[in-house]
Amino acid sequence: MGVYKTTTNPASEFGAYTEYATVLDNGQFWSFAIDNTYGINYSTMQVGTLTASGSTYASSNTEIYLLGTHQPPVVETLSGVSFSAPTFSDTVGTSVFGTAYVYNQSGTALTYSATDSHTVYDNPLALSTLAGTYVGSSYGVTTSAGNVIEPMTSFSIASDGTYTGVTATCTYAGKLTQHGKTGVFDQTMTGTGSSCAFSGAMQGIMIPIAVSSSPQLVFQMVNSANNLGVWFVVTKS
Repeated sequence: MGVYKTTTNPASEFGAYTEYATVLDNGQFWSFAIDNTYGINYSTMQVGTLTASGSTYASSNTEIYLLGTHQPPVVETLSGVSFSAPTFSDTVGTSVFGTAYVYNQSGTALTYSATDSHTVYDNPLALSTLAGTYVGSSYGVTTSAGNVIEPMTSFSIASDGTYTGVTATCTYAGKLTQHGKTGVFDQTMTGTGSSCAFSGAMQGIMIPIAVSSSPQLVFQMVNSANNLGVWFVVTKS
């Protein structure tokens, strides 16, 4: 188990990615990846459940939400997953524009900064440290609306883990709860708004991907039908 910072091979359709992969003790797998060439507007999210496959792990039900491709969520097979702190690797085949691509990802345990050896998974931040106001955006993929990217007009986290976020079309209300004794936070969230593409109840995780004077957080969520996926990337202001 752990939170890992990984890099893909540069053979993808959009170039290499930087990925943040989270493996939880209940078998859940979450990843968030940013295209190193085109930036966060071409980010992706993967969600799956790992099962043992020989000496490694696999997930045949991995949902992949790809920004920039203007296609609905796709289901792919994640294979060859190996994680033994502080390293991680996996292979995923993704079909985009009718073409199959294979990504080989490998990396090491994510630390809070280049000069800090404390790992995100093993050294949790207190909610009181995370409490405050943030700036950032929401990113998501739906089967009906396709890609949706909206700046947050406001986003705040309270010391009890409740949070609110507002975009031009959505109001989000959620709650963070520490996942066991780890630095990962489980979350539930509800989106509302007459034209909100991500209305309804969603669940997922939150991880800090950078901690300095301004913590940067990634919220990852899906609905129960797995046809809506949304992620927030926010930085403390």
